[in-house]
Amino acid sequence: MVNRGVASVYALDAMGHGLNASVISALGVTAMRNARRAGLGLVERFAAANDAIHRQFGCMSKTVVPFATAAALEVDITTGKAVALSAGTRGRTGCARAGPARSSWPPSSRSGCSPTPPTPLSTCSCCPGDRLVLVSDGVLGAVPDGGEHFGEARLEAALLATRAKPPHEAVRHLVGALLDYQQGDLRDDATILLFEWHGARQDGSAV
Repeated sequence: MVNRGVASVYALDAMGHGLNASVISALGVTAMRNARRAGLGLVERFAAANDAIHRQFGCMSKTVVPFATAAALEVDITTGKAVALSAGTRGRTGCARAGPARSSWPPSSRSGCSPTPPTPLSTCSCCPGDRLVLVSDGVLGAVPDGGEHFGEARLEAALLATRAKPPHEAVRHLVGALLDYQQGDLRDDATILLFEWHGARQDGSAV
């Protein structure tokens, strides 16, 4: 979504599968949306989602505490300044068409695991043509029978191989590489979100 010149991108993955996972995801997304509409920043939005999930599900079990992993990215579409926050998963930048420009954002505590998880912000500045990519743990953790996890090295190679492709084709290529690696049988949710920034026009609007 784009609001007041800032593009916001979220990826949220709830523990487990089925109805409970859907409810956890919906609750987290709704809490973050309400916090955004109230004018709260990225850290406060994650705190709102964490508190909502923890209040609703945190005391259901003494052995398994329901949670959601999440990653968020906000980009000022005029200046290219990006702010990222990761909870329990890993945010990962993609590569510029002119060459690789990589960094990673370390995860903090997962949403719902505690009343007040640490949520450090990370920042970077985009150059025209830069791509920012968010992936879920189902991408990095994909593994064929008897093989190794897909991992960051393979993700990086797949990202570099897509730098001449338009964004939608790049995502298609990444998904195809993941399916090929896991022999067409994904065992976990695999989310890939790609944001490409081309800079500002002379009138100050973004491309």
